Amino acid sequence: MKHIKLGDLEVSRIGLGAMPMNAFYTGKDTDEAEGIRTVHRALELGINHIDTAEVYGPFINEEFVAKALKGRRDQVVLASKFGFISHTGGEGLDSSPASIRIAVEGSLKRLGTDCIDLYYQHRVDPDTPIEDTVGALAELVHQGKIRHIGLSEARARHHPSRPRRTPDHRPCRPSTPCGRVTRRRRSCRPRGSWASASCPGRRSATAS
Repeated sequence: MKHIKLGDLEVSRIGLGAMPMNAFYTGKDTDEAEGIRTVHRALELGINHIDTAEVYGPFINEEFVAKALKGRRDQVVLASKFGFISHTGGEGLDSSPASIRIAVEGSLKRLGTDCIDLYYQHRVDPDTPIEDTVGALAELVHQGKIRHIGLSEARARHHPSRPRRTPDHRPCRPSTPCGRVTRRRRSCRPRGSWASASCPGRRSATAS
């Protein structure tokens, strides 16, 4: 498996999304042991980028990933996502700083880790300025709870014109249909960001 160095992350060029293993699609209600074997086999093949989210299940997919990675946490770049679930009593999308602070604590506990390598906003919250969202994520970076931040299925208009940045951690470029991934990857480089296809061959890609 080929790997690539992205800042201080070394990630496999192919990642493994855990969502279908027990949350949605054909993997729902699948035997957990089979899913764990799948994760272990991926690690044996050199895949080290594992993706999940609090909304998958909800919550149970992160718990599954924790079980699969027990004793192997240091072998992976672990990604999770927030934003579909409101932790402030609201309905619908919620990427307010208050909700993010609660969401990350829940994900850290379920994943059994003290730091998430890549933490994505799952969808853009139209009621929260993106600068507020990115600012809250930057605070989590400074606190050591996450290492890098991402925006999933965003658009260029959502990218803050003057993003709040830490010296080594920058907000992500927006996602785009897979046919334009290469072009967006070129646009990411000047910002010190990188693009990651979330559903190769399907309809979207994610960038960070």
